[in-house]
Amino acid sequence: LTSLGFLLVRSAGTLALVLRGAQGAVWALVYSAGAALAVELAPPGRLAQTMGLWGSANLVTSAIAPAAVEPMIDRGGPWMAYLVAAAAGLGALGVTRLVDEKPPGSTAAARAIPLARVLGRPSTLRMMLIVVIAGAAWGAMFTFHQPMALGLHIHNVRGFFIAYTAGAPPARPCYNS
Repeated sequence: LTSLGFLLVRSAGTLALVLRGAQGAVWALVYSAGAALAVELAPPGRLAQTMGLWGSANLVTSAIAPAAVEPMIDRGGPWMAYLVAAAAGLGALGVTRLVDEKPPGSTAAARAIPLARVLGRPSTLRMMLIVVIAGAAWGAMFTFHQPMALGLHIHNVRGFFIAYTAGAPPARPCYNS
């Protein structure tokens, strides 16, 4: 929906800020859900390696997306990228409908704790603060480099993302097998 919303953006104003904020929030949810699934599916004794692979897979998408989208924008304009992103989102939603797995059973104690109580824990509040700060830093780094590049008359930034991804260390287990 946010991708379609960007079809209405005509300036870097309130609508763009709200849509970008919504994209950031949704990304955090998707990343967290994917990480939780990776943890659940990790083979015994391979959690660190599984999380490294999960992180690497996400990192690779940081290089693939701009490398695919910039030529698309050059050929068809930004609206084409927004429509393709919306179609990909709908496709992903459709794939989730194919999942027919019952969630793992939870203990009676876990079900008895109200969400408000969990959210009010000092450790939860500290973690939410860390996530917000890290998200703001990440968002600033990856939101504002494109306008800066355009201001410097650099119209393609895919090389930055490819170099960023290539420069990251490969996922390796941090334990002795």
